[in-house]
Amino acid sequence: MDSRLAWGGLIFGVLSYASGGWNIIGQYGFLYFLMYLAIRLPLQNWEKHGDLSYGIYIYAWPIMAFAAYFHLQDRGWLAYHLTVVVTVHILAYLSWHLIEKPAMSQKNYLPGWMDKLIEHFRPAYEAVARRIVTPALSSTRIATVMEAEASSAQAEGGDQVSEKKATGQFKESESGLRDISFDEGVPTGSWKHRLHYVPLAILLAGACAATTVGVWYKATHPAPQVAAAPAAQASSFARTTPQSLPEVCAPTPRADVGPWTPGVAGTAGYLPTDAAQASFEKGMTGVTTYVEGRDGYLFLSDVFNANFSQALGRVRPTADQVSAWDRYMSGIETAANAQGATALFLPAPATWDVYSDKLPQWADPLTGTTSLDLMRSALPTHAWVDVREGLREARAGSEAPLYSTVNPHWSPTPRTSRGTRRYPAWARSTRSSRICRPCRPQA
Repeated sequence: MDSRLAWGGLIFGVLSYASGGWNIIGQYGFLYFLMYLAIRLPLQNWEKHGDLSYGIYIYAWPIMAFAAYFHLQDRGWLAYHLTVVVTVHILAYLSWHLIEKPAMSQKNYLPGWMDKLIEHFRPAYEAVARRIVTPALSSTRIATVMEAEASSAQAEGGDQVSEKKATGQFKESESGLRDISFDEGVPTGSWKHRLHYVPLAILLAGACAATTVGVWYKATHPAPQVAAAPAAQASSFARTTPQSLPEVCAPTPRADVGPWTPGVAGTAGYLPTDAAQASFEKGMTGVTTYVEGRDGYLFLSDVFNANFSQALGRVRPTADQVSAWDRYMSGIETAANAQGATALFLPAPATWDVYSDKLPQWADPLTGTTSLDLMRSALPTHAWVDVREGLREARAGSEAPLYSTVNPHWSPTPRTSRGTRRYPAWARSTRSSRICRPCRPQA
């Protein structure tokens, strides 16, 4: 291995860990450096204290996750890594001496009853194996034995394996079965013999105990439920600031009303939220990917971004979502202003925002103000271009559908009798752009 590449990989790994890029490429430079050290350093008797490699492999991730759970990384990268590395090596050492090494010492052990069973069926096994194995085409042990028998028969004129069987010197490894060798010289009933089972018994007991604790904890500590939004939050969607664009570009948003609106549900003829929720669950029974509406219209169900709940206004923007959108839109406006441009935001309406009368009949009393109106009310200073009104006007003025009955995305109308295509949303957008070009959104 090239020492220059190794030291370069170390430097690059350290820099990427500090400034970014570690997961993409920095870790590979550091790994190259570690392999270089493993080859170049005069390491001797490295495994005299045990083979820790597998223990390090299996314990590293749980310890890292455990440390992160208690925010050890907040103490600094040195404290985090030092704690993880030391703890993992201690566990790997204990694992080798208490679990792995004792278990490996019993790899050839067979209970007495199984040993007798194998001996009982050995003739049948060998008879079948000798019939189906072709030594020249097989690398199995029985093939090797058969080749050795053939060579011995030719060279010495006899079958040495049969002679060994007759004298009791035959080993199972010569027949294709593994050797049975367990604690040679140690009586099977002694305490030293039984001591080999202690670490495995402890491991099994620990696994059972951990499973029991996990089941108990899950039963006594249910997952926290999302709390319902307090009624005071309803005021956050009340329009208190004029829209930044003229009415022709952005018609006044619909008021925040409906069975899902805190403080409004259960009044003015709207269902209480509990009753609306029960009716919603009943209507969605058996629904998979889409909800069947009126006149053959299909609407996406809640499997995709709670789409049908959005159609009813059942899903309402949270304070964090409103804040995130505000920052995102403000960033776009800042970038546009720096280029001498005006940023306009045009959400593409879904079918249910223009064809709400095509929703299933059971959903009629469950319909409230949807997310676009709520977001426009919450963030009125941004330049929203709302084309829904234009689409509704186009729909009223033509029998041609604006949407496919099975496609929730808005699309142009079919050809008219004059052979031209009309794009209501695009027309409203370009009109808004011409009207609003001289003006800027209010700060």
